[in-house]
Amino acid sequence: MLLIGLLIAAAIVYSLPLGARNLWNQDEARMALLAEDSLRSGFRLPVRVRDQPYLNKPPLFFWSVALASLPAGRVSAATASIPSVVSALAALGGVFALGRHLSGTSTGILAIAVLGTSPGFFLHSHAVLPDMMLTAWTTWALYFLLRALAAPMPDVRPLVGFYGCLAGALWTKGLPALMILPAAVIAVTVSAGARHLLRLRPGLGLGIVGLSLLPWVIPYALNPAHRRSQMGLSSALGWYLDRHLRGSSVPLDSALIAFLPWALWLVAALAWWWWAPDGAPYRPIWGWTLVLTLLVAASVQQRARYALPLFPPAALLVAAAATSASARLRPMVRLHLALMTALGVALLAGGAWLWLELRSPESPTSEFVHAAPWEAAALVGLALAGIAAALAVLGRGGPPARAMGWVAGGIGAILLVEAITYPERRAAQAPVAAFAADIRRAVRPDEPIVAHPDANLAFDFYLGRAVTEELKLARAARRLEQPAVGGMLLREADLGELGSAAHPSWCPLARAILGTRHYVLLGRCR
Repeated sequence: MLLIGLLIAAAIVYSLPLGARNLWNQDEARMALLAEDSLRSGFRLPVRVRDQPYLNKPPLFFWSVALASLPAGRVSAATASIPSVVSALAALGGVFALGRHLSGTSTGILAIAVLGTSPGFFLHSHAVLPDMMLTAWTTWALYFLLRALAAPMPDVRPLVGFYGCLAGALWTKGLPALMILPAAVIAVTVSAGARHLLRLRPGLGLGIVGLSLLPWVIPYALNPAHRRSQMGLSSALGWYLDRHLRGSSVPLDSALIAFLPWALWLVAALAWWWWAPDGAPYRPIWGWTLVLTLLVAASVQQRARYALPLFPPAALLVAAAATSASARLRPMVRLHLALMTALGVALLAGGAWLWLELRSPESPTSEFVHAAPWEAAALVGLALAGIAAALAVLGRGGPPARAMGWVAGGIGAILLVEAITYPERRAAQAPVAAFAADIRRAVRPDEPIVAHPDANLAFDFYLGRAVTEELKLARAARRLEQPAVGGMLLREADLGELGSAAHPSWCPLARAILGTRHYVLLGRCR
């Protein structure tokens, strides 16, 4: 019953932003437009956006969005998020299955609590991106791998599950899903030895994965543009490794922040595994996690969502360190107590700073902090209440797992509040839907909308029509020299240079600040 209750609570919290949260992110809008094209034109391949074939990602995620939107007949901001919410719940179920398989039900329950209350996991649980679906496939692939290692030799069912999850991951994200293979090799090697690698039956895996991929690989390969897409090996490696084209940030910094406060407990997990005798069953988890961590850290593209597959095994290790028999020993209890105390002090200091910043209108950080003072105080109070309860449990000699449950409860309450309030702040920061409504009133459906130098795909989604991009300044200027027809979408920074030579029939009709960019719509003067 506790498992069902946790999953229901997670489903409610993750679903609350649906419909209220706008799709300002270009990548999210692209997924929604690809799903809309699938609804209009059938589940053809390749799917098209702005009348161009899209070959950078396999079709499973945006086809799932299309299926979720099928009853409504169109893709909306609410229906587009449904596959991610389902995937997040599937990932929670997978981490529970792993914990129960390795240590028992209590480990699985705490692993759900840790993973489900990770801020990064929450924020991506309803994002219209394939990364949460990839995380679910990866988590269940690890579960079936462990079942295969524990099963008698003739039993191929766990391996079929493992390779089926690998195929699902490839259908979802493409080449990045191949990180499952080296992670599996190391997991088997550190737990059973390299001689047991043949138990993975690579021939069986090649048959299952290879045959399952043909329905989308063949149409993609037949398209002339596939070599320039991220499905091409050279393009994928360039995106992943070419530091001359892109500067890289500190590896995994955003991932560690997104996994707070549980990232602190990775110290306890490492200490437990290093010296506790009951940490041996977790060798394959450590091997798997280490390989995935190295592969994600090696990428020049350091985005928090790329590290999502690391969160389930990390949550499992944190939960195991708190629920194992050795977790009740004095050194481990002291370590948990120290981590709880450090977290409480950090929250007190951070809460006081945040309160002072929010009370000062002249604060240089006020434009970045959007929560009201009462809300910030309430959130810090919820976190401190959870930590205080956890410290009381540890002070009385209670189990660390129960103490961490109190912390998870406090964070869960915070996420509930944020699920209700943050979509409104996001919409205020980037009111793309309201701006699109202004554009629709100013430009007739049969008139073109041209953008220079580029246009976020969110405009296409909320307008329900394609925007034409004009990259060349000279051609944009020549268009404005002619009498006004349709609309011209510009950045405010370009308006001075282009507007000075514009035909008198062009007038600014709508303006909006979307994130850090200032847009203006030029159209026929009214």
